[in-house]
Amino acid sequence: MVWVGRGSKDHLVPTFLLWMPLTRSDCSKCQPTLTLKRANHSCERLRNISALSQAFSIAILEKEETNMKELLVFHLKTLLEQCTDEEMLKFMAGQNSVWSICGRDVLAAFDLSPFTQIYDLGGGGGALAQECVSLYPNSTVTIYDLPKVVQVAKEQFVSPEEHQITFHEGDFFNDSIPAAELYILSKILHDWDDDKCKQLLAKVYKACKPGGGVLLVESLLNEDKSGPVETQLYSMNMLVQTEGKERTAAEYSKLLESAGFGMIQVKRTGKLYDAVLGRK
Repeated sequence: MVWVGRGSKDHLVPTFLLWMPLTRSDCSKCQPTLTLKRANHSCERLRNISALSQAFSIAILEKEETNMKELLVFHLKTLLEQCTDEEMLKFMAGQNSVWSICGRDVLAAFDLSPFTQIYDLGGGGGALAQECVSLYPNSTVTIYDLPKVVQVAKEQFVSPEEHQITFHEGDFFNDSIPAAELYILSKILHDWDDDKCKQLLAKVYKACKPGGGVLLVESLLNEDKSGPVETQLYSMNMLVQTEGKERTAAEYSKLLESAGFGMIQVKRTGKLYDAVLGRK
């Protein structure tokens, strides 16, 4: 199975599905309906994945029997096992395009210049790392991800001449996390339930150097969970397709505190992704 850009193979459903945001139909002749779309449906398997994901969403919304949901998950996993390197490359390119647009906003939400040794856990294609070293030229960023992801990132996305960016192959749940001053977890915690988030954050806290910190990059729900609409839709997507969900700033702060982090700050960027910084 090909697992992409989340830094661990423990996930039930790999992250090809996470590039299929819930959106509204753009057909002016139709009643607006929620649909699942994926950029560049270049092969029948990915179209099938999208269709099954939509069916799974509908099953949840209409409260179908549990065995139907389990059957859909089984088919999703079977399809994903067939994803090719080319499809993984397209997914990583899509993720990179997100950070090319939004990366600077979340990295500039706080002054990260005191942190010169940074690990980007599940850093994928490296676009956020590239934005980071551009914004903070005295920093070095290590992309920590699965071996296959690192291989593709080196070959396709990060130039060997980019000396401020290095790589570390590993699975952040099952392998050790090296010491660093700052850890970036961008769109990582929303993949997981609270227990797995606490497990990962505890490992990060243990590895973090004194005075260091962790930067969470996520789409934050309002505290009463009344919006934003885009984040609510993403949360539905996560609940259907992964173990996780979108959370409020208070919920992320509580997760950080449970791992030992303090001095927690929250910054809403006004864009789709926001930033939460915790210090050790």
